[in-house]
Amino acid sequence: MKRSKLLVTLLAIFVICLTFSIALIAFADESEIGDVFSNGRVTQEVTENNDLKITLKTDTDYSSTRAYYKQPITLDMANNKWFEMNFTVDEFNVDGGLRISFLASAEDFPMDSYGDGFGVYFWDETAWGYPELQAFRCDFYKYSRTAGSSGLIDAKAVRSDAYKITGQSFHLKVWEYDADNIAIQVDRDDNGTNIQAIGAFAKSNLPEGFDIKNCTLMITPDIDINRAHSYEKDIVLTIKDINGKKPVDQAEQPATSIINESEYDVSYVLDSSNAKTWTNGNIGNASVKYFFKAEDDGVKVAIRALGVSAGELMQLNFNPGNKLAGSTGQFLSFVTGDSFKLLQHNHKNGVLDDANPNGADISDKVDGQIAAIDGGYEIVAKLPKALFTITDVDGADSFVYGQDDIYFGMFIVTGGHGYTNQSTAPGTDWTVDGLGLTEYVFKGQKAPETQPATQPDTQPETQPQTGDATVAMFAVIVVLTLGAVIVFAKKRSF
Repeated sequence: MKRSKLLVTLLAIFVICLTFSIALIAFADESEIGDVFSNGRVTQEVTENNDLKITLKTDTDYSSTRAYYKQPITLDMANNKWFEMNFTVDEFNVDGGLRISFLASAEDFPMDSYGDGFGVYFWDETAWGYPELQAFRCDFYKYSRTAGSSGLIDAKAVRSDAYKITGQSFHLKVWEYDADNIAIQVDRDDNGTNIQAIGAFAKSNLPEGFDIKNCTLMITPDIDINRAHSYEKDIVLTIKDINGKKPVDQAEQPATSIINESEYDVSYVLDSSNAKTWTNGNIGNASVKYFFKAEDDGVKVAIRALGVSAGELMQLNFNPGNKLAGSTGQFLSFVTGDSFKLLQHNHKNGVLDDANPNGADISDKVDGQIAAIDGGYEIVAKLPKALFTITDVDGADSFVYGQDDIYFGMFIVTGGHGYTNQSTAPGTDWTVDGLGLTEYVFKGQKAPETQPATQPDTQPETQPQTGDATVAMFAVIVVLTLGAVIVFAKKRSF
């Protein structure tokens, strides 16, 4: 009887571990918004549009409700980094408040002496004699761990009978305006019009040592402790996007995909997290993922371009064998649209004897395909190895495909602006040297050295990817728990 009870207990522990592991995996992979304390006071729901609805527990213990964005926020004018968030206010309290803050870390809190940073304090002014939820004030605040140093920097109030707070879409943008100021703007929509509040926040107001290039976004409710109705309901927001990205991890491979990701060796992303521009553009929600595999007869390329329109350019720039020093690279432009279109620029090569800088059409000389998918396009192509034999630069035709390295870069032109994920944006020097076109490379296979007659067989070490590591962790929990059950049963049988 005792053994049976203990077996039941161990099995119950196994079930709890199993349930917890599954819940942990599902939650961790789904949302970019986290709960600082994991105390259940921030709940989330993914909408059918892949927006994220978050409910913030709002009561007298409101400081325990802390939602934060898992990715670091960077405000850096030199590298065109700023913050933008589109959201709707679904539930709000009369005379209640909400703070969207930029803090030194997730350990901070937007309250006097509890954190370092700055933010926007939204609150309803019904108590000041205005109609309920129709006077929304936006205060720019400084937060400091130094007692008494926190406080209001600038106040922006918009009071209107034309709209209510609840049900409204808001667009918050924060950026480094110049060497001395941060700019903050709030609009009552998601495209930068109907400005509700705009102003400058002097960097001199920031706490000493606070880094605007590495801060944490935190979203918290606020209350008026003397007015119980200010925490009558939980605050509910629907976050549409942050810096042009959905706050929900979506399956990377669309159902209608023409790209089989398993066929490629490497992939790279060009989006708002790493884009450099030479035209002062804002890449917004455009996100392009490139896939590559170098094969014996050419390079397989796939491109998944989201947030782009027809007629825009997804580009690659090649420097075969680093033999184009002092010259421009071999640019290729994949043009989005109804049919596959590929242009080559700058050089003659083994595919086409045409160096038109504006683009010579080689669509019929390359095996390629394009398909429209939800939110953009997918492109697949096989670039023949003759394309990498440049014939109009001295010495470049000595490049040996398969043995020499192929250096390359990734670029896009969308919305009339150009972007790259190179470490630096192009300036006036568009040669391969000026572009630093040795950052990404397909390594050539040099002639193999003579090996000893008896070479011991070795198995390559393998490192599980992120997803594999999660599964491995889960498997260990299961095996250890079951092992405990079996061992215990065996011991008791003696």
